[in-house]
Amino acid sequence: MSARPRRTAAALALVTLTGLAVACSTGEGAPAAGPAASGRAAKDVHVAFVAAAANLNFSQEMVEGAKYAGQELGADVQVVAPPGPDGQAEVGLFQQVIATAKDGVGVMTLNPGEHAPALRASPVTPGPRRRGCR
Repeated sequence: MSARPRRTAAALALVTLTGLAVACSTGEGAPAAGPAASGRAAKDVHVAFVAAAANLNFSQEMVEGAKYAGQELGADVQVVAPPGPDGQAEVGLFQQVIATAKDGVGVMTLNPGEHAPALRASPVTPGPRRRGCR
């Protein structure tokens, strides 16, 4: 991957991960301003990203960007993806990461219909365009 697409992917992932951290509520319905507002260090932020498939170019760039953003921010970012497009495998990975990613889970899926039952059954709190904020 050339430097420009890599920077673009990293920037998009950084925005996504920052959005996950900011989207979490303070408990009073107001958005938090990130880990610093709650007195938490970035290293104490645990988020995950479930990508659609490890073998797809756009998915690979999202995975690399998420990893890079985690390194840059100093946050714990768990990134997982099935080897190829597989909705059931994506759901299984989502169900695994919700146990450890207490601050948010981002999902990029090619099979949104398969995720609906898992989201309804999960302990995460759904929100507009985000899942997993507590």
